[in-house]
This record gives sequence, structure tokens and C-alpha cells, in this order.
Amino acid sequence: MTPEVDLMAIWRRWAAATSGPWTAEEDSTHPRGVYRVVEVDAYRRRREARCSARPQYFATVYSLADTEFIAHSREDVGTLLAEIKKLKADLEARTCPSCKPS
Repeated sequence: MTPEVDLMAIWRRWAAATSGPWTAEEDSTHPRGVYRVVEVDAYRRRREARCSARPQYFATVYSLADTEFIAHSREDVGTLLAEIKKLKADLEARTCPSCKPS
């Protein structure tokens, strides 16, 4: 039996995280194969200003696939939470009133 999911805890963590979207970039200060996760707006501002200052990174990862996963998690988790909320509302609307627990 799988444990019950604490959606409120997931919502709180999602809401408290730095706003996204995030992106993955290769870290040019390290040997090839080191990646960083950075907020997209910070990344864009740095590129537009041709700034060499390093933005605040969220993670240093040694796999591009893992970096992409982490970078997309900010948006993916929000999308999944919204879908769960929608599906729960749909289920609630389809449940007969006499079948609902009191």
C-alpha cells in the first residue's frame, strides 16, 4: 500500500521556491560535463548585459539529463498540481451526493 500523498506540503514547497522558469546551462568555469540550474530571468539579464558576473545558481549537477529534469521541475510540478486540483474537482462533481462520506 502506498502512503497518502501530502499535497498541501507539496503546494507549500512549490509556492516557497524561487519563481520560474528555470533553465539549465553548462558551467564554463569547470571542465566539460558540469551543469548549473539558474532562473531564466537572471540568465537572460546576464546574457543581455554581457555580464561575466555569475548569477545565483540553484544546483550544480554532473548530468545534463538530471539538470534538465531539475530545471523543468518548477513548471512541471505547478502543472501537475493544477491538474490534480482539476481532476479532484471533476471527481467531486461526478460523485453522487448520497455516496459522499459525511
